[in-house]
Amino acid sequence: MTKLYSRPLLRRILKAHQPHYRLANNVDILVYLDYILFLKELAREARQSRRDSSNIEITAEDIQLATKRTLKRFKAHP
Repeated sequence: MTKLYSRPLLRRILKAHQPHYRLANNVDILVYLDYILFLKELAREARQSRRDSSNIEITAEDIQLATKRTLKRFKAHP
């Protein structure tokens, strides 16, 4: 099975954004899974937006509307 992402690269990116945080061993896996869930939800929202506007294809406008709604749902809580 091929690797879907580079774990060391993702860890370096996370460390660059949050240099003072201690990262668990599996943090890269959790971030990647959260990313996949976000994309899945974004696709679902875009499909729903397309149905609401009675279009045959998903347009850029559908993606933008879905992105706003999905980002609100996935935003971290303090």
